[in-house]
Amino acid sequence: MNATRQPAKTITVVLLSIALLLISAGVLRAAPLSDYLTRVSSAITLIEEVRGVYEHGSSRSSPEQVVAGNLALVRQRLPAKETIKLDGQTISVRGDPRLLRRMIRNLLENAKRHGAPPIEVRVSLTAEGAELSVCDGGAGIPDSESERVFEPFYRAGARPGAGLGLALVRQIARRHGGEAHVRGSCFIVALPLES
Repeated sequence: MNATRQPAKTITVVLLSIALLLISAGVLRAAPLSDYLTRVSSAITLIEEVRGVYEHGSSRSSPEQVVAGNLALVRQRLPAKETIKLDGQTISVRGDPRLLRRMIRNLLENAKRHGAPPIEVRVSLTAEGAELSVCDGGAGIPDSESERVFEPFYRAGARPGAGLGLALVRQIARRHGGEAHVRGSCFIVALPLES
C-alpha cells in the first residue's frame, strides 16, 4: 500500500467506527452507507488539502500553472441552481488551480452557510493586482472578530463547521503571494498578477 495513503485509510476507519458507535447509541440516525462514505471522503480530501497548504508553506507554483479567468473558476464552483451574481473581468494570476478552486469554494460555502442572500462575487483589477470579493446580504463580521475568523478552528458563536474554511482561504492567498481580509459581509482576496 502507498505509504502516503495510510493516514487516509486510518482516518476512514476511525470516522466510520465513530459513526457506527453513534448510530448504535441512538445519537446519530442511520443513513445509507454511501452518505457516510461521501462525508468521510470529503473529510479526507479536506484533511489532505489542509496538510498540503501547511506543509508547503509559501512556495510558488511553476509558470505552467496559470489560472486564466478567476470568474471561470467561480462559475465552476457554482451548482446550476445557485443564484449568485457574478461580475468583473477575466484576470490571469499564477497559482495552483486546485488550491485556488478550494479557496473560492470555501468563500462561497461560507457566504451560503453563514450569510444571507444575495451573494455577489466580483473579480477586479486594482493597482496591486487582482481582487476577488465575495459579499452577502448578512449582518457581516464585527470588527472585533475580523482577524479571528481566519484563525484555524475559530467559529463565531455556535455556527456549524470545523472552523477551517476561512483559515485555508487566508493560507492559500498567502501561499500565492496575496492576502485575505474581511470588511463587514465582504471577504476580499488580493492576489498578484501573473508576471
